[in-house]
Amino acid sequence: MHNQYVNYFMDPFSPYRECNKGPQGQNETFTNAWEGFIRGNLINELYTPYFNYVPKEPRVFSEKDQLLLPVQALDFMRVELNLYLDTHPDDVNAINLFAQNQIALNEAKRRYEERFGPLVVFNATSTATPWSWTQGWPWEGGRR
Repeated sequence: MHNQYVNYFMDPFSPYRECNKGPQGQNETFTNAWEGFIRGNLINELYTPYFNYVPKEPRVFSEKDQLLLPVQALDFMRVELNLYLDTHPDDVNAINLFAQNQIALNEAKRRYEERFGPLVVFNATSTATPWSWTQGWPWEGGRR
């Protein structure tokens, strides 16, 4: 399962991969969403590893995890870019990257919600009974 998840990020046709390319096909200011998520920092020049610490990749145990991790990584990238743009509002590359990331994030959310239901109540569009939002969280025995 883990390798399939990593392939989502490494696939050159993935919307995720396209959201971190600059004019020459790469971006030196920011790392990609996956690496930024793992290390907790998207901006390359601001990242300093803690001594010999090597960040660990999350383990994927289910299809649900496999579909949720891209949502988490892309959402992390969105927040990091938003913070960066607060202090660099004229950075056209970052603005474009933010827009591309939003498209990739929406696609990742769509894939997850199509299979496992809404991530937030505002995305609950089902007319099925019972109301899908009342099924409980996974730790409560619902939404599996």
